[in-house]
This record gives sequence, C-alpha cells and structure tokens, in this order.
Amino acid sequence: MSSPDPGNIVAQIQSYVAGFSLPAAAIAVALYFSGIPVFVWRYYTAPSRWGLRILLAEVIFCSVRCAAFVCRCLLPQFQSFQLYQSFYALLMSGTASLLAVLAEVTIAWCHKVDDSVLAFSGRDGLGWSRTFLAFLGWVHVLAIVTVVTWAGYGAANAVLLINPYSAPEARASWRRPGYYLFEFGVWIGVMVVIVSGVVRLYTGGKGAVSSHKSMELDPHTRSSWVSHGSGDGTSSNGELAFAARSDAFFGKAKLLNKALYGLLVPCAILSLVRMAFAPFVVTEEQFGDIKVSEGLWYPVVVGSEIIFLIILALPHHLKFLEIEGLRLRPLQQRRTQ
Repeated sequence: MSSPDPGNIVAQIQSYVAGFSLPAAAIAVALYFSGIPVFVWRYYTAPSRWGLRILLAEVIFCSVRCAAFVCRCLLPQFQSFQLYQSFYALLMSGTASLLAVLAEVTIAWCHKVDDSVLAFSGRDGLGWSRTFLAFLGWVHVLAIVTVVTWAGYGAANAVLLINPYSAPEARASWRRPGYYLFEFGVWIGVMVVIVSGVVRLYTGGKGAVSSHKSMELDPHTRSSWVSHGSGDGTSSNGELAFAARSDAFFGKAKLLNKALYGLLVPCAILSLVRMAFAPFVVTEEQFGDIKVSEGLWYPVVVGSEIIFLIILALPHHLKFLEIEGLRLRPLQQRRTQ
C-alpha cells in the first residue's frame, strides 16, 4: 500500500475545518463556561466533602469542554493541523471527565445510602456497612485510575493517529473499539454501583418502610405509643424509639429516591445517548460531511451534555448530600477474668 501524501492530507483537513460553524462553537463555549460559576456557587452555599469532589469533577469537565470548543472556534480562521489535533485530543479526554462526574455523584449517593441505613439499623448493620464501604472504596479507586487512563488514551489517539503520515484507516481508528471499550466499560461500572446502592437502600430499610406504612394505615398507633411511652413500659419505649428511627429513615429514603430517579437515572441515560451517538448513528461517510455531522452532532452530543449539566445544577437534586453521616464502632467485649 502506498504511503499517504502529507501535503494532500493537510489540505483535506484544512478544507474540512473551514466549514466548521463559528457561532455554534461559540455558543457551546458560553454554555459550558456558564456551568462553572453555577457549580462553584452551589458548593459555596452548601459545602461538604462529597460536594467538593463533585465540584472538582464538574469544573474539570466544563474547563476541558471550553478549551475544546475554543479550538473549534479558531479552526475555521487558522485552519491549523496542530489545532485540529488539539481539538480532538481535548474532545476525547473530555468525554472521560463527563463519566467521572456521574461516577462521583453515584458514589456520593451510595455513601449517603449507607449512612441512612446504618442510622436506622444501628450496630446490627455494621458488618454489611463495612463490606459495602470497602466495595465503594475499591470502586472509587478503580474508577479514578480507569478514567485517567481513558482520558490519556483518547488524547494520545487523537494526537498520534491523526497526523499527516498516517493511513486513512489509522486516522479513523480512534473512533473504534479500543476507545469505546473504556467508554462503555466505565458506564456499565457506574450502573453496577447504582444497582448496589438501590439494593442496600431497600434491603437495609425494610423494617422502617413497613413501620411507616403501618403508621400511615393506623393513625392511632403513634398516639398510642406516645401516650404509653412516658410510663415504665420498656416495650412501649422501644416501640417509640423504633418508630422515630423509622420515620427518620423514611424521610432520608424519600430524599435518596428523588436523587435516584431525578438525577442519577436521567444523567445515566443522557451519557449513554451521548456515547452511543458516534459509533452507532453517524457513519464514516456521514462524519466527513460537515452539514450532516454538525447538524446531528451539536443537538445530540452537545445538547445531551448541556441537559446533563442543567440537571446537575438544580439545587434540590443534591439535597441528599445534607444527610448526616453516622459512624458506629462495635461494642468491645469485656475480658473475662
């Protein structure tokens, strides 16, 4: 096979980027950049350890996307091959940071699930809590390593394979299985963590939910417990304490469910749509047509990411971060003489 002509390849790239829409890229920069002060302000009004981690992931994603679309804004004017490489390197690494945001929110949600279940179950739930938190810890480390590797892999492919001396099929290979193995692998991993959190929430709080439902069906139950709770009856006092714990857990569970169905599930669907667009919707031939690629690419890819950020920016979606943590230690056994 004859080696490609570098001059011809650069000319093709210059002709291609000359058709990029400057207004569309500029609007994308403005939209992504506007998310940074919104997320910073939200964290400032309700600071927390998990809120800081989510904020860092959000700011990194918005910053990388802004840099990518600034390059796209400059491409029609300068038509630089190096600028074209930089744009795709930033674009590919930015997708990894999008999944990093979803992963951080998911892991924070799971930690709050465990805090809520442990506050209800007390020391009886310490064993499951330690196992669940160990699982989350390993998943968190694995997610960070995978996302960083994925971002580097995407950027390296864009820089090394999109060059004047590579064959056309090599220049297209960055859009094929290796990159998407990282992409969908991380997404599936996040779904596994969400499912584990749901199982932990519903299995750990069965007693609380049933208790709350029984009190809703029988409004005299609570008044009966309260009226008898002031006496010496240990059973009544225990029932009253259990009712209070059940009510507290049920309130936290409602908050966590709102975050699950209003934040995690929609963001997971949007990220899946965004990832599946390039390999399954746009063909190689369509990708080379600037009208087709931009006409589909901006509404589906940029649109889904902006909706993702809007959902994250809604203040009530991160209310679950206000659930207080509870750390219990096992009771020490007295030494027998």
